[in-house]
Amino acid sequence: MLDIEKAVHYIRLLNSDVALMASDYVLHQCFPSGELHFDHRSVTNQVILVDRLWNAGLRFTPDAAGTITEQLVIHAENIYANLSNLQPDDLNNSPENICNVAQEIFPVILEAPGRQNYSFTTKFFHWCTRKHFPIVDLHARKAISRLQADEHCADDEIVENIDDANLPIIEKYSGWINFYNRLLNELTPEACDRLLNADQESQQETCPSFTIMNSLLRILDKVFYMNRGKETLSRNLQN
Repeated sequence: MLDIEKAVHYIRLLNSDVALMASDYVLHQCFPSGELHFDHRSVTNQVILVDRLWNAGLRFTPDAAGTITEQLVIHAENIYANLSNLQPDDLNNSPENICNVAQEIFPVILEAPGRQNYSFTTKFFHWCTRKHFPIVDLHARKAISRLQADEHCADDEIVENIDDANLPIIEKYSGWINFYNRLLNELTPEACDRLLNADQESQQETCPSFTIMNSLLRILDKVFYMNRGKETLSRNLQN
C-alpha cells in the first residue's frame, strides 16, 4: 500500500520547482484537455515539446521528430477514434480498454523508421488524455520496482517482470496499466482527496496565477518521478 504522506511530500517537492511547474503548464496548454488536434502544426509542437521538456530521446535518431509527426498526422483519424472510445474512469474500472487502445495506436510511433521510442510514445499519449496512459521512464521504473519489491508483489504483478527483453512492448506496457489499476483501486476515497488537495495547494503556493486540475494518474507520475526509488514508498515498511 502506498504511503500517502510520503507521496504528498514528493508531490509538494515537484510542485515547488518552478521549472517543472512551467513544463507541466506548457504541455497542459499544448494538449488542451478534452480537445485533440492532429493537424501538422499542432502535432509538431506537441512532439517537440514532449521530447525536449521530458528528455524523451528523439535526439538519438536523425529527423525522428519529423518522421513521428508525419506518422501521427497520417494516422490521425484512427488515433482520434481510439482515444475517443476511452472513458474517464477506464484506468480504475476497465484497464483492458486502455490496453486495447494502446495496441492500436502505439505502433504509429513505435513502428516509425529508426529506434523504437517506447518512452516517448508513453509520454506523448499520456499527455493526450492525462487519465489513461502511464509514463514509462527510468525514474518511474526505479520507484515502482522498489515499491513492488517492498510490497512483495507476485511475479505476475511485477511491472514488465524485470523488463523481459523478449516480450513485445505492448505486452510490457500492459503491466504498467495493470499496476496503476491495482494502485488506484487500493486508494481509499480519503487518500485520493489527500493527493488531489496536496497537488492543488502546492501548485497554488508556487504559481498562484494558475492551477491545473490533474488526474490521479498525473499526480502519481509526479510521485514516482521525484522519488526515483531513493526510499521506499510502501506504507508497510520503515526506511
